[in-house]
Amino acid sequence: MKRLVVFDLDDTLFLERDYVRSGFRAVGEFVRRRLAVRGFFGAAWKRFEAGERSLIFDRALADRGVRPGRGIVRELLSVYRTHDPRVRLCADARRYLARPPEGVAIGVITDGRLPAQRAKVRALGLDRLVRDIVITGRWGHRFAKPHPRAFLWMERRFGIQGPDCAYVGDNPAKDFTAPLSLG
Repeated sequence: MKRLVVFDLDDTLFLERDYVRSGFRAVGEFVRRRLAVRGFFGAAWKRFEAGERSLIFDRALADRGVRPGRGIVRELLSVYRTHDPRVRLCADARRYLARPPEGVAIGVITDGRLPAQRAKVRALGLDRLVRDIVITGRWGHRFAKPHPRAFLWMERRFGIQGPDCAYVGDNPAKDFTAPLSLG
């Protein structure tokens, strides 16, 4: 009997904080070159480590003595979202994906902005390890989890349904609603 295991990406197959760190480094290098300001990465990372999740770029610039304007913050967001991430699969995920059990098909469903998620997939080498990857951003935000579209798509793609499917994710608030409704 064939089974399907579908994984979430961020904080399931790799640590999202590694992507954030990589992005902050790219932005820090941009700030150093563009504004001749050093220490951006350290200021941003310190705020992230303290639990901040909004206005980090504005505040890190201010920490370095730069008045954050909308234009520069937009540029920094673009650098962050389009950088080539330095991330790697968690060791247990790499082992499993490299040698899944016989009769088990593997897929990935991930939410997020298409360019950033594609860059993560490339950096992680998932295209060589996983048969199919759905980035819900290609359909628009309204189809992000918990919407069932990606899960139904995976079931059709592999020809496997209901109890022969499993989903592995990290966010109980959105990751399991659709899989549970599909049995």
